[in-house]
Amino acid sequence: MANVEPVFETALAHVDTSAMSEPDFNVTEVRDFACVLLRIHPQTAGAGAALARLGLAFPPALGIHAIPQQRLLMKWISPDEYLVTLPVTDKAAFIEQAETAFAGLFAAVVDNTGGYSLLRIGGGQRYAVLSKLCFYDLKGNLPVGKVVSTALAKAPAIFYRVQEDELYCLLRGSFADYGWKILLTASAEFL
Repeated sequence: MANVEPVFETALAHVDTSAMSEPDFNVTEVRDFACVLLRIHPQTAGAGAALARLGLAFPPALGIHAIPQQRLLMKWISPDEYLVTLPVTDKAAFIEQAETAFAGLFAAVVDNTGGYSLLRIGGGQRYAVLSKLCFYDLKGNLPVGKVVSTALAKAPAIFYRVQEDELYCLLRGSFADYGWKILLTASAEFL
C-alpha cells in the first residue's frame, strides 16, 4: 500500500485571488491559519486559571483577546464559545496545551481549521461593497477589537477588525465559494 501524506488546502485554494486586488477593494484568503473552538463558560470554576496557563484571558462580549507576537486571536462568539485563530504551524501544540489546561473542567477544545475560510478585506471602497451584502453596519459599528456574527448576503459570517485599514471575514468552508463570488460581483464597479 502506498504511503500517502495528507494535503491541507483551504476552501478557496483553487481561486486566483488577484481578481480582487485593486487599491479600492481587495480580498485575499488567509491560507496559513488554524481555527480552534473553545467551549467553556467564564463562570466555570478554574476556567480563568486554565486560560491563564495558555497566556489567554476571556475577551469581553463581542471582543477580542490578542497575543500579537504569536498571531493568536481569541474571539468572543457567544457566552460560552470562543474562536481562536493562530498560525497553522502552532495548531497542534496549542490544542495539546488547551486540552491539558482544561482537563477536569466542563469544556471542549475542537479543531475547526477545515471548517472555515478566512478572508482579509481592504481598500478604500470596502464598506461600499460590504454594505451591499451585509445588513450590519460594518463601517459604523465594527471598531478595532470588535467581533460580530452576522451574514454576508445569505452566508453566515463572522467579521472582526484588528487594525484600522482592513477587516476579516470568517466564512464556513461550505460557503467560501459563494462568498467569493458575491464579493466579486458586488465589487465589479471598483475592479
